[in-house]
Amino acid sequence: MLRNRTNRPAGRWALGLAWWLAGLAASAANATSLVLTPSVPEIAPGQLDLSVGETFEVLLSLDDVTRIQAYTLDIEIDPSELTFLGATQLGSVEVSTGTFEAEPFLLDPASGLSGGALGRASVLTLPPDPLYIDGRTNSPAVDSRVGLFELEFEVVGVASDGLADLTVGILDSLADDITRAAIDGGGSLIPDLSSDRVSLQIVPEPGTAALVGIGLVALAARARRRAARPASPRRRLGSGVDPPILQLGRLGP
Repeated sequence: MLRNRTNRPAGRWALGLAWWLAGLAASAANATSLVLTPSVPEIAPGQLDLSVGETFEVLLSLDDVTRIQAYTLDIEIDPSELTFLGATQLGSVEVSTGTFEAEPFLLDPASGLSGGALGRASVLTLPPDPLYIDGRTNSPAVDSRVGLFELEFEVVGVASDGLADLTVGILDSLADDITRAAIDGGGSLIPDLSSDRVSLQIVPEPGTAALVGIGLVALAARARRRAARPASPRRRLGSGVDPPILQLGRLGP
């Protein structure tokens, strides 16, 4: 006897859909994220309030990964607002038992960023030795900074253009990648990234922006008042027409 599929309870479909949605939410919640951490407080997510001449550092990390095998990431800046000062590779390898030494860049982003162009940061370690990015460097000196690398910049201009002044991440999908450690199964981390790039923007000081806004509002209000005011009558000069003259005289003989 054939069962009629249309008679299945609607609740069973709803339950299946709920489980599927819950699985998607859990997958998104567990996705690895790129994180940019500036050395100065953010006034809003991804926004820094800095003045021309100030310097700051930005650290790039992964939020739930402590070791990888390699990474290649692009760094893009707005040279009209930021000048690159330096980059420090933070990932370390275990050169002997308990001794962790920072690995040098394979591709140093300074070569591009120093000229205001695109910079590429890359490090590759050979299996089975992973690259630790959890701040365990202790040779030749202790460095507890957690992340892939740190960048330093000087602010040379501030513009309210709404565009990112610093972007780090997968800007070239054919070249950029983050690879899991071989001891963790290897393979690319990119499919698991919740976002393939992160960015920061330098914005004008809130006080300055507020004053500019108040000034623009005042000018607009003044223009409206002038437009609504009736024009006052004025005597026309030099028109060549004499004004009418009232003549009085006697009527009759």
